[in-house]
Amino acid sequence: MQDHTADSIKSLEGFRIAWVDEAQSLSARSLALLRPTIGADMVLVTPGIRPAGAAAGDQKRIMTPAAAIAAGADHLVVGRPIIAAPDPKSAAEAIIAEIAAAARP
Repeated sequence: MQDHTADSIKSLEGFRIAWVDEAQSLSARSLALLRPTIGADMVLVTPGIRPAGAAAGDQKRIMTPAAAIAAGADHLVVGRPIIAAPDPKSAAEAIIAEIAAAARP
């Protein structure tokens, strides 16, 4: 798959297979731009999620769980902030609490 920007993805409107391919690596920062174009039927999986206050590390396109949910993410991919934490269970619980707080109406 070629690399796409949010604008190049928007130009593919109507080509559902392109959306499926891109959704596999859709950055959190592209969510707000793309969600209105692709609609609510497409499930968006969003990597690069970091809890509030976490370091970006080597990632350039990151977003907090709250910001990603507000932008339209359906599923959040949170890896390193949990597996690299000194206490992964506590880190996961804190991120779940952050997600739950963001998801409340």
